[in-house]
Amino acid sequence: EYGAAPDDVHLIQCDMSDMDQTQSLVPKALELYGKIDHVILNHAATPSGPFLDMPHQQKPQFLEKLFRTNVFSFIQTTLAVLPELEKHAGHILVTSSLAGELPFFVNGPYASSKHALNGFFYSLQQELLAKGSNVTVSVAALGIIMTKEITKISDHIETIPDYFKGDLVECAVVMIDNFVTRARSVTYPVLSGILGRFVWWFTPFFHEMILYDERAYQDGVTLSDKARELSKTHGYQTNNLS
Repeated sequence: EYGAAPDDVHLIQCDMSDMDQTQSLVPKALELYGKIDHVILNHAATPSGPFLDMPHQQKPQFLEKLFRTNVFSFIQTTLAVLPELEKHAGHILVTSSLAGELPFFVNGPYASSKHALNGFFYSLQQELLAKGSNVTVSVAALGIIMTKEITKISDHIETIPDYFKGDLVECAVVMIDNFVTRARSVTYPVLSGILGRFVWWFTPFFHEMILYDERAYQDGVTLSDKARELSKTHGYQTNNLS
């Protein structure tokens, strides 16, 4: 139902921490397809581990590259594609995270970048409305999506209730459906978003819930080590941004 013919799919290699490469994506896409109606901004660097125990994450160049990848590239791509989208009443779906609304000590820099992403694109929603633009923007707050990588790096997946886990295919369908509904925000899994926001907004013990037992901090360090090893094995960067 949502499939595309192989000949309709083109891969363009790009370093999303490099703003020159990021800005070149739109002209390349226009050269391939002739026009752009919809955009999904769905990329991120995902460093993990307690920040104070991760010296490499504390380096200014690490944090700068993280924000270039997770925030600035989203903004630059949007600026480059907006004129084209205005020709077709287009739509942008920004993949954010519940970590952009809730604090998690095992990925503080990542959560910070997602908070910044939300702040910018929710403000852009207002600005496009104020301007009378025909372009719409949605922000997706995604929780734990059961990718192969997630299952490999976490020892506690089995302890997480099923309603906090999102199916990969179902998540993709939710994102594609958004181009029809154009809802300003999308949450998936829904229940995890509702419960997480409720506890954070209305109760004083969110931090204590996250610190599930005395091993929580060391588990965060172990999670980071596994993510770094996985990135070496598969040739992508999840945790070093070197």
